[in-house]
Amino acid sequence: MDEVLWSAILGALVGAIVGGLMAYGAAIHAQKQAASDQRQRDQEAERRAVKNLLQAIRAELTVFKNRNVTSLRKTLSDRAESRARSPNPSYVQFPPFTITRIEQNHFIVYDSNAAELGMIDDQDLLREIVAVYGVAKSLVDTLNTNARDFDRWRQVSDQSQEKQLLANMLWGLEQGLCNGLETLQSDLDAVLKKLENL
Repeated sequence: MDEVLWSAILGALVGAIVGGLMAYGAAIHAQKQAASDQRQRDQEAERRAVKNLLQAIRAELTVFKNRNVTSLRKTLSDRAESRARSPNPSYVQFPPFTITRIEQNHFIVYDSNAAELGMIDDQDLLREIVAVYGVAKSLVDTLNTNARDFDRWRQVSDQSQEKQLLANMLWGLEQGLCNGLETLQSDLDAVLKKLENL
């Protein structure tokens, strides 16, 4: 009977060890699978976040281009051509372009997602996006500076020689803006084309 008892105890012990090892192995496998599944979900969430960010950037740049860059560039080009046709343009005939200070932030998506830009894997695209926003923000800064100069021009007496000098300076700034807008429009087109196929 001792032999039967020992056999039963030994069988139960081996069964418990084998069952425990199988349960341990299954738990480890399930844990590894859960970690792998979580990594995949995290990677997919990051891919979606980057895609959503790029779509938002595309929308913001498209609106900025269509509502601001294209129309301002055309207006400034038309004004420059009209002045060029005149043999002796004056501020009476061609007053400087009316510029008011820009208070609105046209780059809310970019500014509020600066930390997430690092998630963009395509480093060339990232550099182009940052460069376009840099040029666009410089344009706004230039317009704000010109607004201050325009206010000064408006306040100077019409009889003052300074009035025509300020007008000439503002016309030169208009031409510089027009050239900058041409570059910005080209850069915007290139970035928007890359963002089109998301």
